[in-house]
Amino acid sequence: MARGVKLLLSAGRTRALSGEGLPVEVLVRNGATTPIVLSVGPANPIVFELRATPDGPVAATRSSLMALREAIAGRSKRLPANTEEVVGPGDTVTFEENPAAGSSKPIPAGRYSLAARWEIDGTSVLSDAVELVVEPPSAGHLAALFCPFTGSQAQAFDHHGDGARLYQRETDSQRANASVFWSRAEVSTVGSLVLAVHIQPELSGRWLGWVSEGSLGALVGLGSGTSAEPPPTKVGLVDPVLVEPALQRTSASPSHDVFNWGEALFLVAGGRDGAGHVQAFVATDAAITSGPVAPLGATAPSRVLARWSIATQTIRLVWAETTPGGTRILARSYTRDLQPLTSEPSSLYERGSPLAALELEPIDDGRTPGFVHALFGPEGDNPDLRHLVYACIPLDDPAATPEKLLLPAPRASVDSYAISGSPTGGLIVLAKVGSEVWRTAARDPSRWQVHIQDVPELRHLRLATAHRYWAAMGADPVLGIVCVPDPTFRPEG
Repeated sequence: MARGVKLLLSAGRTRALSGEGLPVEVLVRNGATTPIVLSVGPANPIVFELRATPDGPVAATRSSLMALREAIAGRSKRLPANTEEVVGPGDTVTFEENPAAGSSKPIPAGRYSLAARWEIDGTSVLSDAVELVVEPPSAGHLAALFCPFTGSQAQAFDHHGDGARLYQRETDSQRANASVFWSRAEVSTVGSLVLAVHIQPELSGRWLGWVSEGSLGALVGLGSGTSAEPPPTKVGLVDPVLVEPALQRTSASPSHDVFNWGEALFLVAGGRDGAGHVQAFVATDAAITSGPVAPLGATAPSRVLARWSIATQTIRLVWAETTPGGTRILARSYTRDLQPLTSEPSSLYERGSPLAALELEPIDDGRTPGFVHALFGPEGDNPDLRHLVYACIPLDDPAATPEKLLLPAPRASVDSYAISGSPTGGLIVLAKVGSEVWRTAARDPSRWQVHIQDVPELRHLRLATAHRYWAAMGADPVLGIVCVPDPTFRPEG
């Protein structure tokens, strides 16, 4: 029996966003006259109970065991072995925990009494409660990518509450919701936001960049903290937008003896002299250095995608241009120093309908052909026969014919579409329709299925993919950053 044993819960802060990390300390005090043995591990987790009132029923629980079971998704019944820790009479021991990381489902917005419960020597011991306020994030932008060299998903957003603040997370997994967000920096406003993809192995952390009031800011997120944040620098273009993604690489001088986050190449597109241009910036620990400005196209696009070739050490930029008859997909190649390799951009594809979505895999590993993924439409005059066109446009063979797949357009008003630059899931297509998110596959477009319900105000719809995995993501003013994976996905092993 655990007589005389107390649990004391303390939190460094009692206000957090839904989905944000929440570090707490759980102190075990042995007030008995004999030692106690703590069984420490996922088979005997500290369970955090959330109540709407101190004496009310448990509204939700979070624990490391819940997170582990979600990670293995029922594939294994074995749990890692517990360890034992002896606490002598009058002694204490402290454990650092993170209730928010106890499930892939964020703690919903609301006011809570948070308490810790732990089984000690056969007795369930409950701590005193601390008050906790969870607020929904108000995301102005949402950046997301899968990094092949780390095998992890990464996301970032800017929250607008009392001022603007940047949040970022790294999942260390192909599951897009397998982690919590951490606060990174305060900013005034955010006009554009981008994450960096690693373009070589053995790099740590992830660079995050943003444009604010005509200046480029950048930092390195590593774990729960920020490892580098050089001063911002001015951008010399009109209406600047960051090219997606930035490119993270090693630098001449390693960042740290243990962690090497290298440097980031940020490309910013915008206007100059009535035409579209792109400017290079290199961010290091100490500074963000502006580089050359190169021509892009006749106009300054609102979104530009980048693809890095490992073999040729070149950068391919891809964007869309609205024409009187529809849409044109353009591309232009540059050296790693942003010197244009062609005198003009090349036209990859044209179609006489509006562009609904455009994506591109950011890394060319030389093993598989590169494709631009584009969704056009809806097309057709008959409301019962209107369709979308999914085009896989070859990047490296101008003579190749793009693969064109027809799929029925949703018979409802669509707020936005989302696709991926990867063929995962048979070319998944997402559509935000009213209060729901629908899904279908371009290679098997038999019917649209409801994927997420009750999200009438969801914004920034994204399709996160990695190998066999995919998930629908977005920012909801009530639920926070929503992530709903493929219902058939099961991790390997």
